[in-house]
Amino acid sequence: IPNGADLPVIDEEVKRDQWKIVSIGRLELQKRHHLVVEALSKLREDGNPWNLTIIGLGPEKDNLEELSRELGLADVVRVVSFEGTERVKMATELSTARIVIAPSLFETYPMAVIEAAQLGCHVLVPEEGNPGVVGLADRGIAQSIPSRTSEDMARSVLLAVEHSFTVNRNELSSWDDCANEFRRLLTDIASS
Repeated sequence: IPNGADLPVIDEEVKRDQWKIVSIGRLELQKRHHLVVEALSKLREDGNPWNLTIIGLGPEKDNLEELSRELGLADVVRVVSFEGTERVKMATELSTARIVIAPSLFETYPMAVIEAAQLGCHVLVPEEGNPGVVGLADRGIAQSIPSRTSEDMARSVLLAVEHSFTVNRNELSSWDDCANEFRRLLTDIASS
């Protein structure tokens, strides 16, 4: 039974920023947010006003902010986090992104990706990732992209925005759906 997701639906009309990228995941080195910051630098070389919001908590926050300063991106990179009670704010932040990137190569079941997909976001995951990552693309929840280098990631973002992506909603469940499926499973086991 896969995990569910229940980010609140945003009542107001949310406008997507065609130049906004959101990178999601804990702020740890293995999550590879630094590659997204470096890719942003390459994306901006053509003069387009790409900007990046990194959503997460962790020990790499200062390093990511320093990298942004070194690359001249301090004014277009934000690192934010949300309390558990700020679900509407998080849903709004995700909903305004043109592209959401979950750059980690190793996940078991990335809740942040599931939540972004549930909102209808175009989520990119590394094609080089483990089955927990690539499996999301195989199921139509996210799109897999080459991302070994920041150049690969920048090219992948440009290709992704040229093509529409529709989330396979049949692969997404709410937490109530999960609870009902678990109840059904227990009932089946008990009656065996």
